[in-house]
Amino acid sequence: MESNPLSKTISFWTRPILIFLIVLPPMIFLRPAMGGQFLTGSQLLIIANSSVPESMELARYYARLRKIPETHIISLNLPDRESISRKEYDKLIARPLKRELMMPGWATSIRCLLLCYGIPLKVAGRAPTEQERQKAKVLTRKINNLKKQLEEIKKTEKTGTGKKREQAEAKTKINRELKQLRKRRAELLHSHELASVDSELSLIKIYPDYPTADWLPNPFFIPNVRQPSNISIISARDYLLVSRIDGPNPAIARRIVRDAVATEKNGGLRGTAYIDCRYPPAKIGTGKKLTPYQRYDKQLRQAAKVIEQHIGKWQQQAGKSPIIRVVTDNSSRLFQPGTCHNAAIYSGWYSLRNYIDAFDFVQGAVAWHIASGECVSLRKRNRQWCRMLLIDGACATLGPVAEPYLQSFPLPHLFYGLLLDGRFSLAEVFHASKPWTSWRQVLIGDPLYRPFGKMAERQWSIIQQNKSSEQRVE
Repeated sequence: MESNPLSKTISFWTRPILIFLIVLPPMIFLRPAMGGQFLTGSQLLIIANSSVPESMELARYYARLRKIPETHIISLNLPDRESISRKEYDKLIARPLKRELMMPGWATSIRCLLLCYGIPLKVAGRAPTEQERQKAKVLTRKINNLKKQLEEIKKTEKTGTGKKREQAEAKTKINRELKQLRKRRAELLHSHELASVDSELSLIKIYPDYPTADWLPNPFFIPNVRQPSNISIISARDYLLVSRIDGPNPAIARRIVRDAVATEKNGGLRGTAYIDCRYPPAKIGTGKKLTPYQRYDKQLRQAAKVIEQHIGKWQQQAGKSPIIRVVTDNSSRLFQPGTCHNAAIYSGWYSLRNYIDAFDFVQGAVAWHIASGECVSLRKRNRQWCRMLLIDGACATLGPVAEPYLQSFPLPHLFYGLLLDGRFSLAEVFHASKPWTSWRQVLIGDPLYRPFGKMAERQWSIIQQNKSSEQRVE
């Protein structure tokens, strides 16, 4: 997985976010973006592909289980494939969907789009012109020559010949030039316009008045809600939450809905939380300047602490906790096959497009892996984590449709802090913890799913009872 210079901007979010979660209720910051209330079914539009019968069936199934009127189902006639061109996206998805959203009542009331099995997963960048292709070929030759120069320097380093300082300076200069050439080539080939359909649809209200190359700040991301000056062109009120119910086949997509509803009905998600870090804490340290990878690893470790804090709070207030314990692995080795029993929560890294079957998932489990290509395809046979987690029984997952850069992933400590709060839906949790939009991440799961909603209800009931008791004593 690659990191990006913009990763430096994410480091200042870590500490303030922990303060948000521990000291101040997240609702204080999200209230303006949420219209003062948590997501409900009446604020949802269900999008299905009319050319895929299973897509329409799933839309009606979901509406029935979540008691949403079928008038909230919109059918689009789309090709039955996972990738579409930018031209197809504009003509077949963006324009007709924006027209629907402008209908009286929906423009202000709809906050979330649910994409059903059969809706394309990703939208490609514009096709380059012949002139752009030729220019890109010239850049590719230059890039290959520079890579050969790097290899020669590495060889001399191994043999001990040459001056170390000069070698280091040469490598720095070559890497800087490589970075510039690769960026220019990506611009020529429009490769940075490739995005998930889901992320593009978050900005459908302002379509087509935003740039499609690279990413944009997410106005629903908590630090951006708190400091709107971080956002240039997007208002939080113009941003839509987007989730999809999808999978390798229609049966798994239906199972996601069934599991989410059943988990809530049966009292909530119960089991063990597994957090798979990459670096030992001693290697990260406190006084050193952390790399982007070390910072994210630290945030995973903070996620484990957030979950442990919730376990303690639940036990104190309700006498029991739905999450029994947190298992944290601090080595570079991933959880091994058959080692994660009763798994309710999983986040970890790094095994690129190579799923490790370590998990025995409970019903309703939320699980995601941090790696570059884990949602490139849900239907084709592969070992990508999103596809395999769903096959193994996870109820919700997330991942990128192409190289996303590390800082595009949700911040894990914020994600789990909001999820375990219990009041926020899965869609709200994902979008409030994800820094960027118009990019490549995808959330797969029921957008209304609240796996810890029952615990939140019990907690608020206990709090209200305690307040009433205090008032009677006074």
